[in-house]
Parts: sequence; structure tokens; C-alpha cells
Amino acid sequence: MNEKISAFCCPVCGNEMHKDDKILRCASGHCYDYAKSGYVNLLMSRQGRLHGDDRSMVRARTAFLSQGYFSPLLKTLASVVMPNLPSSPNIFDAGCGEGWYTEQLHNILCSNGFSPKSVGVDISRDALSAAAKRPFDGEFAVASLYHVPLTDAWADLIINVFAPDCIEEFSRILKPKGIYVKIIPLEDHLLELKKAVYDSVYENEVSIPDYSEFQLISNTVLRKTIHLNDNETIQNLFMMTPYARKTSPNDIAKLNEVSELDTTTSFSVLLYQKKQ
Repeated sequence: MNEKISAFCCPVCGNEMHKDDKILRCASGHCYDYAKSGYVNLLMSRQGRLHGDDRSMVRARTAFLSQGYFSPLLKTLASVVMPNLPSSPNIFDAGCGEGWYTEQLHNILCSNGFSPKSVGVDISRDALSAAAKRPFDGEFAVASLYHVPLTDAWADLIINVFAPDCIEEFSRILKPKGIYVKIIPLEDHLLELKKAVYDSVYENEVSIPDYSEFQLISNTVLRKTIHLNDNETIQNLFMMTPYARKTSPNDIAKLNEVSELDTTTSFSVLLYQKKQ
């Protein structure tokens, strides 16, 4: 039986784990089965009430991102991290969702001479099912960002795209002088899309996090107007956002009448470095 060492450690005892096509196991005898799609569930039972994106949100995000509307954001992310990485970096995508950023960044790094090892965790089984099917050499696990199944000082880079963070855990798993990139939406992000749905629209509240464990190295602002030329794309963009869960069916139905839309996308790409 061919076995490999997993990037993930055992969430119970912290030991190294070995993997084959069907199972992850550690020297202490803890075993974790792979789902048919290829991810492994490392979520502790006490965290069982956590939930993430459902299947409809995953489908919407996968369809929208595949059209390249956020490719400028991806390129900015890559340009920010590459000068700060060793030749064979360990990369952790925190809240990786369906794995688009994980895969795309991995491939960009490979095409630029890096040899990355990329892993992602999320609490959504539906999202991880999509991520694990992506055709690249990455590992994905269902896990909480408050109990990340990675050893101390494993990561050279942590990326966090619109996801919660647990800075104590991120500091634990990041190497000394490692980098953390957090991407957040700015005040006017998707403002026109929101105006198509809601009678009263407010700009997003934006706060640049100040972490005691990390130093802010740069804040790259990316603002662009995108043109959505069909209703399906407009619907997908809205359904992949957190607004979809909080909006009444009557308001969502307003999008049925929108066949084209220009909307603002605006992000801050925040580059932090671990202080020690």
C-alpha cells in the first residue's frame, strides 16, 4: 500500500498522519475516512454545530468565479505574496470554500518557479466536496479555524479571503516572519448590486484589523467596475454573498428583472508579517 505523509496533523493528539486513497491515520490509532470527493473530515465532535455555505451558495460561487470577474484580485494576491515566499512554501487557505483561490494561487506559484504545498480548511462539507475535486495537488479538510489541524509553525503563508479569522491559531501555525494575507471588502463593494435588491442601501463598515502578533506591511486597494451581462451571472453573484441568507424572498425576486448590471468591486489586500 502506497502511503504519504499528510500536511494535516491529528486533531485529537497532534501526531503526524499518513494517508492512502481512503483513510488518514496517526501512530496513536486515530483514523479519519476520506469522502468520495477527496476531502477528509477533521472537525471535532464538540464543534458539530458549526455550519458553512450550503450547496446552492457553493454552486453560485463556483459558477461566478470561473468566469474570471475576480481574476484581478487573484493576480494582486499573487503579486503581493510572491516576493515574501521561500521556493517551497507551505500555504494554508483559511476558510477556503470551494477552493478557487487555493487552486489558482497554487498554479500561479508553480508557473513562477515555486513548489508550493497547499492545504485548505472550511466548515462546509458542500464547499469541500467541490474543492477536493479540483485538478491540482492540494489537501482539503472540514475543520474549524479555531482548531486548525496543522502543527506549530507549519505555514509560510496564510490566506484569508472574506472569511473569519482566529488570530491566535494563525499565529500558532505560522512560521516566524511568515506572512498572513487578509482580503476584505471595502465600503462600496457591490453597492449597485445591493441597490437592485434593497430599498435602503448602506455602505459596508470597514475596519483595518490591528493584531498584536502581526505587523501590517502593506494595504493594496483594488477597485474595479464589472459588467454583468446576463441574469444568471447577476443571480450567482448575489447568491454567493452573505446577503443571500439575510434577504427576504420578495427582495431576492427583484433580481429576476435585471438582465444587465454594472457594479463596483472594491477590496483591501492586507499583508501582515508575524513579528516573531
